[in-house]
Amino acid sequence: GRPDPRRPAARRVGWAICPSSQRPYSLLQPELSRELRRRKLECLTADNPEMIATANVGCLTHLAEASPVPVRHWIELVDEALRR
Repeated sequence: GRPDPRRPAARRVGWAICPSSQRPYSLLQPELSRELRRRKLECLTADNPEMIATANVGCLTHLAEASPVPVRHWIELVDEALRR
């Protein structure tokens, strides 16, 4: 269904639709993996974020291939904040 704007994106998406939790899955089921990525990006970008932050490098790589906004590892954001 349509994302609920009252809930933060991080809670809406959850682990259940992570398209890259296992890279072989993305390789063996590419169409399903792309559809799951599309749905996840739809949820993550519903509130027009400046960027998406993740802790999973595989997820970062997979989402970044199709994301309309930058996808970054959360530690990059911490590093930038500490350098200020």
